[in-house]
Amino acid sequence: MAASLAGRLRRAMEAAGTGASVFWHLQAEQGAILVVPSDATGGILVVAVAEPDVNIGLVRLELLRAAEAAI
Repeated sequence: MAASLAGRLRRAMEAAGTGASVFWHLQAEQGAILVVPSDATGGILVVAVAEPDVNIGLVRLELLRAAEAAI
């Protein structure tokens, strides 16, 4: 599911001409999906599914670290 959402978001951003993004945060009533997209990680999609009250900043840092380690 996260890969499908990431693909759609990437295509929408390309169509809008906004360029590449390093981090995506999709918030919902019952939780959040946080993503470091594949463009930033050489083809690997790094994803976290979290509770609604998660510390977004901390998760973002850890996802970016994991993405760097995976390259």
